[in-house]
Amino acid sequence: MNGVYRFTLDKSSKKFKCPACGQKRFTKFIDTVTGDYADDIFGRCDREQKCGYFKAPKKDFESRDDFRAAQLRAIENLKEKDKTPPSFVDLKYVKSSLHFDALQRSNFFKAFETMCGREQLLNACKKYIIGVSKYFGDFSPAFWQIDTDRNVRTAKIMKYDENGKRDKTLEKSFSFAHNLIRLSNFNLKQVFFGSHLIPEFETIIIVESEKTAVILHSIFNKILFIATSGSNNFANCLDNLGVEVFHGKSVYILPDKGIEQYWMKIRNEKLKDAKLLFLPDTAAIGDDALDLIIDLYNRKCEERVGKICKTEENKKFFDILDLKSKENFNDVLKTNLTI
Repeated sequence: MNGVYRFTLDKSSKKFKCPACGQKRFTKFIDTVTGDYADDIFGRCDREQKCGYFKAPKKDFESRDDFRAAQLRAIENLKEKDKTPPSFVDLKYVKSSLHFDALQRSNFFKAFETMCGREQLLNACKKYIIGVSKYFGDFSPAFWQIDTDRNVRTAKIMKYDENGKRDKTLEKSFSFAHNLIRLSNFNLKQVFFGSHLIPEFETIIIVESEKTAVILHSIFNKILFIATSGSNNFANCLDNLGVEVFHGKSVYILPDKGIEQYWMKIRNEKLKDAKLLFLPDTAAIGDDALDLIIDLYNRKCEERVGKICKTEENKKFFDILDLKSKENFNDVLKTNLTI
């Protein structure tokens, strides 16, 4: 009887950053039982000559009957988990992580304080309730996920290098607070990073990265940016938080380059009133809105700005960033215009 592979390489065109070379040429393995991606370290880099990274999970099945049985168990486990209420982290862990003097010494903060302004960035960090963790040996930011009822779901702890990028020297540059606290039988149901701020804002833009949300809000502070904490987590956040929290709000989605169709599908199924924002066609696969902001700040893409395909919604957003109509981009950063 032929064996069955539990993990197969993703056959879609989606690419991730390679854990070895850092290029956006990495194809991940998919768990054929759950449909989820395997851990970030498992996959193959397309740069076979210059990198050649390849690492595969080691769990297979001896027969198709074993495979099908595992699928059925996974389906039943998911059904049971959906019925189980979410677990929460005690607020004492949040309070103990709030050391803003230490946060200002982190690579995350130092990389962006000049562009954003120290006070503006610090105020944003306080508003979003960003803690610090020494899990990676430094003051890594802990991005707490707190829902609209002020219940703490978890925190994603991220290790950044001195350029404000995820540290590629580690096999895994993030961890979750509930795992580090070692809470038993924890039922994680993630919500958007920044969810607790939704009642306070009329205009909300959904992005993927916590870092992007904080930096953009520190620049455009009349707009709330909330983050899915992963491109595949958009639907989960909507289901776990409930779409009713967005009623009466002006909601936009701003996906990273390359996942537009996937996010549009979720939007069409679950959040139909949300409007769409797109990065310019010239953006590289994997770029997000923060990459555009950084490019603009560094004055590297004045020509690219003029090539943006401006839909009605895009025009309102990207006019803020259009250097050709502004003498000094620093002035744009400080205007805090709304959409």
